Amino acid sequence: MIELGIKISVSYLLGSINGSMLLGNLLKKTDIRSVGSGNAGATNAYRLFGPFYGFSVFFIDIAKGVVAVLLIAPVFTSELPMDVPIIQAQYLCGLAALIGHIFPIWYNYRGGKGVATAVGIVAAIHPILGAAAIVLWTIILLITRYVCIASTLTPFLLIMASFYLRGGPPLYGWLLVISFLILFMHRANFKRLHKGIESKI
Repeated sequence: MIELGIKISVSYLLGSINGSMLLGNLLKKTDIRSVGSGNAGATNAYRLFGPFYGFSVFFIDIAKGVVAVLLIAPVFTSELPMDVPIIQAQYLCGLAALIGHIFPIWYNYRGGKGVATAVGIVAAIHPILGAAAIVLWTIILLITRYVCIASTLTPFLLIMASFYLRGGPPLYGWLLVISFLILFMHRANFKRLHKGIESKI
């Protein structure tokens, strides 16, 4: 269990490397949390600095979720106790990377909202659900034109899709935790939406 704890810790530290903060400091000499919407994520990066910067942030944030699940979780798998299947280690490492993105130790626990990293960990564990997430997010965005609605509704729809795919209780519970984390991080967006001042795409 010590090894599993190390994997989870490393995944959290990896998740704490925030793409928008990293590129903002290196390329723009700017703390992105102090400009625009104040969010350290790909959407704010895109709106402030353009497509290249926004998609670069999106790629970094997706990549760290994939690395946590496919590279960190399987390391020394044979050393894991028999009652900890590799998929459980992947769930825990993926969730740790997501929490690291949202509450990064490197940036005073003020990170992004977790959407891109969530896409990475879901796609790495279940590619069909990952593809469904991108399709559902795009459709909802085109209909509503609100990123916050697409980003918070999509994870809950994935839970319904996982029932269809018979993913099992661990997958349902894992997706539910991710859904509520992302919903919690968008609470300010919904306050602005209620006031009619939330930005549209």
